[in-house]
Amino acid sequence: MSDRRLWIAIGEILVLGLPLAAFLRHRGWTWARISEPVRPRDLLRGLGLWLSAVLVFFGLSLAGRVAWPHAPLAIFKLQVSGTFSLPPMLLAVVLDPIAEELLWLGYLVNVLRPRGLWLAAAISILLRTLVHAYQGLAALVGPLILGVLFTRYYLRSRRLVPVMVAHTIQDLLAFTVLLWSHRAA
Repeated sequence: MSDRRLWIAIGEILVLGLPLAAFLRHRGWTWARISEPVRPRDLLRGLGLWLSAVLVFFGLSLAGRVAWPHAPLAIFKLQVSGTFSLPPMLLAVVLDPIAEELLWLGYLVNVLRPRGLWLAAAISILLRTLVHAYQGLAALVGPLILGVLFTRYYLRSRRLVPVMVAHTIQDLLAFTVLLWSHRAA
C-alpha cells in the first residue's frame, strides 16, 4: 500500500464510477430505487452494524481456534503492507465504501433480484470477497463475513447508508492498523 496505489484506486473509482452513475441515472436509476431515504439514525445503525460484524468476526475466530487449535497461523498472515499519508487514505476510506456498496448492493443485488434473491445475494457476496484476493487468504475472511452481514442487513432493511457507514468504519480501522503497524516496525 502506498500513496501512489491509493491515488490509483481513487482514480479508478472516479473514472469507472462517474460514467456508470451517469449511465444508470440516464436509465432511470434513482436513490429511491435502491435504498430507503437517508435518515440521521443511519449513522447509529451503521455503527451498530459494524459492532455486530466485529462480534461475529471475533466469535467465528474464537470458534475456529477452538476447532482447529494447531492451525498454522502463517497461512492467515495479511499480505498488505506499506506506507501512505493521510489525505489519500481519508479519501479512499470515504470513496471506497460508497462505490462498493452502490456496486455490490445498490446495483448488483437489484439487477439480479428477478433471478432469485439467494442468487443475487450469493453473487454479490462472492464478488465482494474475491476482489480482495490480492491481499492474501486472511483478507478473504473479513470481506466474506462483512459481505454476508451487510447483504443480509440490506435485504432486510433496504438501507444503503448504514452499510456504507459500517464499511467506512471498517476501512478506517484497517488503514489505521496498517499505519500503526508500519510505524511500530
